[in-house]
Amino acid sequence: MLPWSAFGHIIPFSQLAVSLVRSGLVRVSFLSTPGNLRRIPKLPPDVSPDLLRFIPLPLADVKDASGSPLRGEATMDVAFDEIQYLKVAYDLLREPLAGFLEVSSPDILMVDFASPWAKDLVEERGIPMMMFSIFPASALAFLMHPDYLTGERRWETPESLTIPPPWGKFPPSIAYRLHEAIGLHGGIYSKNASDYTDAERLGNVLKSSAAITIRSCPEFDRHYLETIEENIGKPVIPVGFLPRDKSTPPSSSGSRSPILEWLDGKTENSVVFVAFGSELQLTKEHIHEIALGLELSGIPFVWALRRPSWARHIDQNDEEKLAEAILPPGLLERTSSSGKVCFGWVPQFEIMSHPTIGGTLTHSAWGSVIETLQFGYPLVLLPFGIDQPLIARDMVHRGLGVEVERAGDGQYTREGVASALRFTMVSVDGEKLREKCKEQSELFGDQELHQAYVIKFIQRLQSEYCPAPKHD
Repeated sequence: MLPWSAFGHIIPFSQLAVSLVRSGLVRVSFLSTPGNLRRIPKLPPDVSPDLLRFIPLPLADVKDASGSPLRGEATMDVAFDEIQYLKVAYDLLREPLAGFLEVSSPDILMVDFASPWAKDLVEERGIPMMMFSIFPASALAFLMHPDYLTGERRWETPESLTIPPPWGKFPPSIAYRLHEAIGLHGGIYSKNASDYTDAERLGNVLKSSAAITIRSCPEFDRHYLETIEENIGKPVIPVGFLPRDKSTPPSSSGSRSPILEWLDGKTENSVVFVAFGSELQLTKEHIHEIALGLELSGIPFVWALRRPSWARHIDQNDEEKLAEAILPPGLLERTSSSGKVCFGWVPQFEIMSHPTIGGTLTHSAWGSVIETLQFGYPLVLLPFGIDQPLIARDMVHRGLGVEVERAGDGQYTREGVASALRFTMVSVDGEKLREKCKEQSELFGDQELHQAYVIKFIQRLQSEYCPAPKHD
């Protein structure tokens, strides 16, 4: 397995790896750079390190436009405009990957969207290649038609992304706003420091893969899964939602986290958990409007706020200075009894498991949506880019979330944040939404169902893609 060097990709790949080896039928070699591998969460105690090996591939030294060496091995380590140079370094993993394939002779190589060059390596050795999509079925069905990524048809203008595509049956609401479409269109088709546009990367991987695996299931996404299969003309194999086991031991040892003790004093289902993932770079204006919206709503909150790149000169452990530089003046004092802002690591899964949590405010990344619905919480959705707007509108269409309103230029306000929070968490009109999300927890949290999809995937690998075992 070779994920792209972003933790929004590495973590889902590692979750699939764990589910595969738990079957006892598969041995997985997980490939990434040394620094990225060190930051992957520890294996659960029931997973054998003999079946799941982490193989470091050295990242080449690459310089940015100013001639300075690239610092960091994942997207979260570098500024947005430096990600193109990380892609240059990632492409240079071709040689160490070739060396690994030569000595290990795996039965199959599973890749992300970012490595079209892997095609030549597997063809030389007769190894099937598959893509594992960390994108949800709705976004893959809408956006990722191979002819529109690498063919002559492509999305001609940003405006063409503001209506549903001419295939499948999409509700009219599931499309991009113009401000989102402008950024996405430029992002996927623009040349960068590497030899590939993002559209070329994804389109070529789709065309080169024997099949596409996706983090979904027919019980939730049957229509979209069928649409993807029609678009790419290849098997689309769901592996379930890969939910984390709620019985998993606490992720930290020793004394109980103070944030959990703080939550003990709150009313059941009253607190909103706020998190925007490891990749999203929030501006100061973004953070202030969210913070003031939380305050204005009156809803108790816990905010896992990652230190933004523009505040990296401040020590991560100096919470006083971070608060002074990042948050609106006086916010912590005014919300001391009702809110907590955590700048460092937090036990996120244990927070989500706490009975006082009643909803989430999220950027709409697929992993965050799955985790929220696994617990049956309603979603307050504030999407920013790529697949997030489509995910948010799909969740709203299904009656599982509320999207924070934005102006035509994409700006959102504290009033919009507060309004969405109050509707979702406490309003009488939001009761139907809350009940529907509780019902979804039965599907999203069904460990046996989703592990069964992993087993079915393994059985297809054995019967259709690598029927003659090469290993004992």
